[in-house]
Amino acid sequence: MFWGALQMLGRLNLPVDPPEQSWRDWLLMLALAAAGLLEGLFRSDLGWRPIVVSVAVIAPVVVPWARAHPLAAAIVVFGSYGVLHVDMIIAGVDRALVNVFTLLVVTHVLVRWGSGRQIAIGLAVAAVCWTIAWSIPWGGVASTIFKIVIIGMPVLTGAATRHVAELQHQRDQESRFKERHQIARELHDTIAHQMSAIAIQAQAGKALAESNPGAVVETLGTIEKAATSSLQDMRQIVGVLRDSDAAIESLHTVADIERIANFESAEPRVSVNIEGKVDDLGASVEAGLFRVAQESITNARRYARRASLISVHINASDDAVHMTVADDGEPVRGRPQIGSGYGIVGMTERVALLGGKLKADRGPDGRWVVDALIPKSGG
Repeated sequence: MFWGALQMLGRLNLPVDPPEQSWRDWLLMLALAAAGLLEGLFRSDLGWRPIVVSVAVIAPVVVPWARAHPLAAAIVVFGSYGVLHVDMIIAGVDRALVNVFTLLVVTHVLVRWGSGRQIAIGLAVAAVCWTIAWSIPWGGVASTIFKIVIIGMPVLTGAATRHVAELQHQRDQESRFKERHQIARELHDTIAHQMSAIAIQAQAGKALAESNPGAVVETLGTIEKAATSSLQDMRQIVGVLRDSDAAIESLHTVADIERIANFESAEPRVSVNIEGKVDDLGASVEAGLFRVAQESITNARRYARRASLISVHINASDDAVHMTVADDGEPVRGRPQIGSGYGIVGMTERVALLGGKLKADRGPDGRWVVDALIPKSGG
């Protein structure tokens, strides 16, 4: 158990970003010094009064720097008290200072802000100091129990506050990761589709440059519109990111799926068929349907062989929306290679978050089909 505790301490790193000095640190320092001074002035049985009071008043000076240097603060405070008590024992003085608040404060700070190595060394120094101090008797069994409780309290409070802070830090990190993941997915879903359309049109323009120069102008117009749309989407995403109250998921609606078909002249063509009532869908469900349709269309244009038409069919019932995206290209054998990153994985995650299911696989005719079923409630 002891070795396990040492190993656990060894894995502890310094906490992230300890707070800087504040007026509270200086106020605490003055309060600790005042407590030591008052005990020295009003205790008639205190031995070595000038020296003991001087240590009690001077030791709290390290408090404002204790968070930044927890081990150094602990060594200075415990070391000074330890040396003082050794001298008192040698001199035969049997009345020690009762005020140990400074020792408790630096112990708490050590456990809260120190690394595992610093905590181990600091507590070892503290143990030596307390052992020496206890050799000067005062009180009986009850006072001994009281000492143990008092000494253990700053260790427990330091460990508890450290644990709570680390849990909060982990939650913050997870939240930031989710936000970055969502932003990356949104950028991929938005820009990859437009860039794919631009690339296809550019390839078509190169092929038509010699045989049909007039068609190149039309192709360039399509590229211009796709680039403009990409820029608008980027600006919209940036605007949402700047607005802390806005939701990224609310950027697109089901109607925008029809815009894809009407706006783009890239091959293969896109046909959108919507059945049922879709005007009662939540923003997150609409955005999810749009992204699944957009990503599926992008993948079909990239990977479907000899396809001339991509069909998007949306059927809304009373409690769910069913969407399929399929192309009329050549049947595929096995699972086609459809890239990585935020493609099918991103679609699956997005639909799952909405309480739905997504399947991307070969259909009965061997052609690739994306099938999504999402509850209208959005999970």
